[in-house]
Amino acid sequence: MATVCKLFPPGFREIARSKDGETIEAMWNPDRNIFALQFHPEVVHTPHGKEILKRFLADISGCEKDWRPRNIIEEIRKEICGAIKSGERVIIAFSGGVDSTTLSAIAAKVLQKDLLAVCIDTGALREDELEEIKFNAKAAGVRLKIVKSGKDIPKISGQYYGCREEKEAVKKAYVKVLGREAKRFGAKYLLQGTLITDIIESGKDGEHQDQGHHNVDNLIPGVEQLHPFRNLCSNTKCGY
Repeated sequence: MATVCKLFPPGFREIARSKDGETIEAMWNPDRNIFALQFHPEVVHTPHGKEILKRFLADISGCEKDWRPRNIIEEIRKEICGAIKSGERVIIAFSGGVDSTTLSAIAAKVLQKDLLAVCIDTGALREDELEEIKFNAKAAGVRLKIVKSGKDIPKISGQYYGCREEKEAVKKAYVKVLGREAKRFGAKYLLQGTLITDIIESGKDGEHQDQGHHNVDNLIPGVEQLHPFRNLCSNTKCGY
């Protein structure tokens, strides 16, 4: 059985313990009003996590609830307009998933005809997935181009069978296809729905992790990357 540690930093005292009684889950310094947690209240599987955060922010920190999701949308649109001049063309790597569809919907309103969504059809899409991708692009209000890449990606994927070399080879082919489409459209920018979790997984946050991610470091000559979602994460991925 694990030994319960009864030592605390000066001024701290225990305020929460695990159900089995073996782990100190939270402590508090009342003089400095500092709290420390041994768990993640922000992840979806933490019971009463939102209530914990709400009480900390409102009751303890005295913060006012004045933020709305539309604030982020407005900030992202301002960032896009600040980086891209009127008339400059942009492509977005479009999978039809939540990240790329949401970003397309946000960007399409300000970029309009200068934005092109590019979906790479590797030949390995699920049944009816292509129709779903088209539906999502239409709902986002973005022009969509489906690019068949059967000669590029599937052949590479079958060669390496899921190892690191396969990831790098697929990423290289992915960038090649995007670069080709950017050139055809005359795009100066590549817009991507990269989340902070994608950056973490690719070891680009200063940590010694490197799983690689196709959204990160897609260096296309003459095309600048924009990642407006780089400080966001989805509820299903925020377990870090």
